[in-house]
Amino acid sequence: RRSLDTQVYCRSLDSFLPVESLDYVPAPEDFYRDYILPGKPVIFSGAAKHNPAFTKWTDAYMMEKYGDAEVMVDFRKKENRDRPGETLTLQNFLLNYNSSDYYMVDTVPEPMMHEMYLPSCMSCGGFTSRLADYVMWFSSGGTKSHLHMDNIDNVLCMISGSKEWFMLDREAGAAVKLDRHEGAYSTVDVDSVDMYQYPEFRNLPWWSANILPGDCLYVPYAWLHQVRSHGRNIAVNNWWAPLSAFDYSDCEGKDT
Repeated sequence: RRSLDTQVYCRSLDSFLPVESLDYVPAPEDFYRDYILPGKPVIFSGAAKHNPAFTKWTDAYMMEKYGDAEVMVDFRKKENRDRPGETLTLQNFLLNYNSSDYYMVDTVPEPMMHEMYLPSCMSCGGFTSRLADYVMWFSSGGTKSHLHMDNIDNVLCMISGSKEWFMLDREAGAAVKLDRHEGAYSTVDVDSVDMYQYPEFRNLPWWSANILPGDCLYVPYAWLHQVRSHGRNIAVNNWWAPLSAFDYSDCEGKDT
């Protein structure tokens, strides 16, 4: 048995695929053409650093400004979708998360939204009309997700800490058994992969990305992924329904 991250690194040296990293954010049309259409992940290095949240979201600041906000909190860092979370105040969460397995996963509280900007690559072209959710992920680190996929596109930006992503493209992911179809995820134990029960994991062409503070990652829809967090960890992601075509009229008169 191996953990999923050990399995990735020990078994995929010949086919390991690093995610492309850019030191700029492409224009919306270029983002659509070069990454969304081909279904290709990409890192925008440092792209989140211009958000007010990047410097402001200390525990003390959030406690003072937004402590009364209600947020949904899970009580295990290793994902368990069979146990629902509970609603706490942000103040309660902040007072306890460093000494517990508290893990906040919820839509960004409305009073905080103005401190996170939509990535500029989504400023026109039809993205804003397709937005599905704007989610904040907050823990003291050490979280581990299921191996799963989302049927919507995703840009995730790191505000604090880092996240390791292990991903499979749509073709390779089709070989993986997702035994929980209602949530499009696998119940494989990511800390102890049974290679007899899951032989398909042996020689898969994994992609890997390490997302650092201030970085943003585009994850194409229907890509399988498993995510681990390190250090005081805050990320915000935008989910949107896939575009069937780029809407050029939405960019007319806009500075992109």
